[in-house]
Amino acid sequence: MTFNLLNISSSAVFVAQRATEVIGQNVSNSGTEGYTRQRLETTAGVPTPGVPGMRGTGMLGTGVVATNITRIRDDLSDLAYRTQAAANGSATAQSSVLDRAQQVMGPIDTGTPMSLNAFWNSWNTLSVSPADPAARSGVIDAGNTVAAGIRDAATQLDQITADTVLKIGTDVTTVNTLLTHVAQLNKQVLEATSAGSSPNDLLDERDRALDSLSSMTGATFRKDSLGSVTVSVGSIPLVQGQDAATLTAGTSAAGTPIVTLQGDNTPLSMSGELGGYVAVTTLTIPALRGQLDTVAQGLISTVNAAHQAGYDASGAPGIAFFTGSGAANITVNPQLTAPKVAAAKGDSSSGSLVVNQNDGNNALAMSQLRAAKTVGSPGITVSDALNAFASQLGSDAAAAATSVTATSASLSGATKQRASADGVSVDEEMVDMLKWQRTYEAAAKCVSIADAMLDKIINGMGAGH
Repeated sequence: MTFNLLNISSSAVFVAQRATEVIGQNVSNSGTEGYTRQRLETTAGVPTPGVPGMRGTGMLGTGVVATNITRIRDDLSDLAYRTQAAANGSATAQSSVLDRAQQVMGPIDTGTPMSLNAFWNSWNTLSVSPADPAARSGVIDAGNTVAAGIRDAATQLDQITADTVLKIGTDVTTVNTLLTHVAQLNKQVLEATSAGSSPNDLLDERDRALDSLSSMTGATFRKDSLGSVTVSVGSIPLVQGQDAATLTAGTSAAGTPIVTLQGDNTPLSMSGELGGYVAVTTLTIPALRGQLDTVAQGLISTVNAAHQAGYDASGAPGIAFFTGSGAANITVNPQLTAPKVAAAKGDSSSGSLVVNQNDGNNALAMSQLRAAKTVGSPGITVSDALNAFASQLGSDAAAAATSVTATSASLSGATKQRASADGVSVDEEMVDMLKWQRTYEAAAKCVSIADAMLDKIINGMGAGH
């Protein structure tokens, strides 16, 4: 009986000591990002059978046994966090690109809209002084400024797309590293579990990798009975057990960025940061780029038609004012000099055309093009088309910024919820520490009593003689 008391008490001493070690680990990592609170699981020892025919000897307790060290992890909190992380990653990626794109038109008081207004005004000035060489040169200079502004805007949008494509490539490299790491951790977790160990630190490390994959790709995860996780994007598995797929960044036939599995040309449908970058460079930026081309084409066709309807200082018909086919290559005609600016309408009332150098009627008509609804169908003015482009760009950027604010708030809430479920509360750990301290003290007292009883039996009663 006394020996049994000693064994029972010593088992409690061991378990209490192990529990305080786990609590110490929790407290030490209370500030470690991604650490999951651990808890010692215990159960009563298997009782010993009694002696047949002897009353009071049946099913004697054998103390307490530490069965496992478990992680206090809430799968639903993880799911909520990762869903919000994917949404926030996508919104942040799109907002960063559009925030940069918003600068392409320059400040409203000095940028392209103002330059276009100055261009129309220069024609009005020329209509008042059609023989003035400076006024003729002023029209050309104003046209160069407008064309340069539109070209720069197109160049910046194209550069933003190119830079984002590079960022997509960098992200794909990071994702591939994470996928390989998760596959390796699957193997280590399986080995540790098979050996009867609790791979809690490995599981924390894998969860941190899964968090990053959620934020970058919107990937989903499924855990099997052996503790391995399968990582998927949509219905496409990226990690299965110890095997990891490799992603490749490329471009579609239309020249837009895509992400595929290595050896497969089918684009993956993703959310998260990668999905956001792909979406903004596949849909939003091309739409804006097309809108800018419409502005440039409308300006070219409108101005050229009116300019070619007039006559220059020598009486020759006007030539094309602008050349180019769109926003990327619009420019003032290199052959256009100040004398070739078609400011005059000409007079054919006498039966033959007479061009007066002081006739500024065509210049006046050119200045009135600011109100001509010649762009698109139904038509709008070139200025309105340019303002619509700037407005759409601002609207897209504002919508993306609003989405970032909303998803950030949701992600913050999910983070707090998960921290509450999985994180370490130092106050709770201190309460548990006191509980196990009292258990240790009581068990140690039982050991001391058992030792005193044995000493009495062995030394005081002559059991050793």
